[in-house]
Amino acid sequence: MALGSRTTESASWHPDGKRITLGGAFLSLFDPDTGTETRLTPTGRPKRFATWAPDGRHVAYHTYEPSNDVYWLALKENSFELTQGPSPLGGPRGPRSQPAVSPDGRWIAYRGTSEDGTGRLELFLA
Repeated sequence: MALGSRTTESASWHPDGKRITLGGAFLSLFDPDTGTETRLTPTGRPKRFATWAPDGRHVAYHTYEPSNDVYWLALKENSFELTQGPSPLGGPRGPRSQPAVSPDGRWIAYRGTSEDGTGRLELFLA
């Protein structure tokens, strides 16, 4: 089964178990039962590695627009309309990628550049 009507670069399940988050030129939710796709971000540089908080209303993802960073979106309750975002996660400076929200929704782990000036990649929690 093809997911959506466009080229996708990543896919992950929404916590409701009914929708799939598609990454690519924009982030969207695809409903395989109806074939509908709900866009969450504007079109632009690739958005990948979407990871949802357990409440299904907050999602983190990686993009290169406007910088190589992890961004956060907040959705209205019982709706897939945005209440906030996209906004950068914050934390140490430098490239950040591959977010993962903890099962309790308290933490986001992500890859980032070491703060000691060596440029090595490390894991961070926010």
